[in-house]
Amino acid sequence: QEVNLVVMKVAQLNNTLTCEVMGPTSPKMRLTLKQENQEARVSEEQKVVQVVAPETGLWQCLLSEGDKVKMDSRIQAPGSTNVSDQEAPQ
Repeated sequence: QEVNLVVMKVAQLNNTLTCEVMGPTSPKMRLTLKQENQEARVSEEQKVVQVVAPETGLWQCLLSEGDKVKMDSRIQAPGSTNVSDQEAPQ
């Protein structure tokens, strides 16, 4: 059985919040970065999205295909140096 691994990394560095996925993804996958319970700030069919000078609060990165969320990760901003990594088989 073949297993493809996709890794999501969310980090804040130099006043920029970055969400990226590494590994094989479908061209239809969408990466979204948004403050929790708010509208999406960035949502693109790319493997990296960024927000400069994010507002304080909990931010969420979502990897979705259509209306189905495949992976998600959260980070507290600003001032947080925590990095949240998640792995999921695809």
